[in-house]
Amino acid sequence: MNRYIFSITILFLLSLTVYGQWEWVQLESMPTPRYGHGSVVLGDSIYVIGGATNGRNALRTVDMYDPSNNRWIGVFSEMNYPRMYFAAVCFKGNIFVFGGRNLDTLESTVEVYTPANNRWQVISRMPTPREGLSAVVMDSSVWIIGGQAISAEQAFTLVERFNLTTGVWDTLDHSLQFRRVGACAAVIRDTAYVFGGIFHGLLASYEKYIPDIGWIVAGDMSYACGAAACAVIDDRVFLIGGQGKNGKTQDTIQRFTPVGSPNWQLVDTALTFARKNLSVVGYQNSILVFGGEKDTGQTGPPIGIDLVERLDLVNAIETVDINIPRENQIRLMQNYPNPFNDATSFRVFLPVSTPAYLDVKNILGQSVRQIFSGQFSGWRDFRFDGRDNYGKTLSSGIYFIYLNTSFERRVIKILYSK
Repeated sequence: MNRYIFSITILFLLSLTVYGQWEWVQLESMPTPRYGHGSVVLGDSIYVIGGATNGRNALRTVDMYDPSNNRWIGVFSEMNYPRMYFAAVCFKGNIFVFGGRNLDTLESTVEVYTPANNRWQVISRMPTPREGLSAVVMDSSVWIIGGQAISAEQAFTLVERFNLTTGVWDTLDHSLQFRRVGACAAVIRDTAYVFGGIFHGLLASYEKYIPDIGWIVAGDMSYACGAAACAVIDDRVFLIGGQGKNGKTQDTIQRFTPVGSPNWQLVDTALTFARKNLSVVGYQNSILVFGGEKDTGQTGPPIGIDLVERLDLVNAIETVDINIPRENQIRLMQNYPNPFNDATSFRVFLPVSTPAYLDVKNILGQSVRQIFSGQFSGWRDFRFDGRDNYGKTLSSGIYFIYLNTSFERRVIKILYSK
């Protein structure tokens, strides 16, 4: 009997998948505690914008973070209008902010920040002022999704678009299926998604946009939440923190994989500090979390925090089945030379003939070059010349080479210095 139990235990252990270490690292605190703010990656820096420190007095200040050196650098230009609960996006090297509120007044302006002259400029006004909105960039337009007027009863299903090239507004033909305030939005493989939010309670559903059909309810998340934040890395969405059941502030992370068979998972690593109305960015296969709102138990005014944390995902992306001998596992060897300024080479091993895809992605998780798409077995040599899919030389910096097959994935970090 004991031998039988021992055998079952061994078989169970051999079937486990071993993941890399998921561990939050605390970084240098923000100069200004914030909640209801926005954060975006621009070049090698992260900009943390607006929000509030306590109460409803919104900020117009901006702090810039250097993730390579873990230090904060002041941005001397402030927004023209203070705002919180707004939306922020990047497009062609500029930062755009939309809407929000200050005290009991909705903000309708659209501002753009140009790093070259360190200046904010008002460029438009929203047809429908709102707070608690979500935004994504699709093609050359920003989609402004959901949100509300000052009253929660005036929540929107409306989706408006701002053309970043022409400065013209229009309304998407199809509205959301549900009113959503404080939802998260993301684009994965040219498809827009909206997750959760609040309207007469928390929403567990998520929607996706299908051209010529509109928004459809695609399923439910692991649990209902609103006022969370999300980042996209490697075609996966990480939904972090927010307000959960019974109004409790969450420290949990939901992971959504839309490609293939869509599925939701709870990540077995919690934030070190529960928070809502936080901001999140994906950077170099890491998730960085900035500030957020303390859970005061609804007994006092909202209070922002200055805590900054990072969760590294590079090791976690790789999975190894310990039931498979090493000679039967796919292998992606480190490139040489690394760093490189002209071209670099690397080797791949596939134990059996299977479809395989080799892609180069930037620090935002965006694919910039497909090196290979096909099928082979055994060892094969590959070369990368530092150019994108259009033959244009890439900027110097950190990139990642991904090897994807139907059953395993590998990733290596490379440094291009032209």
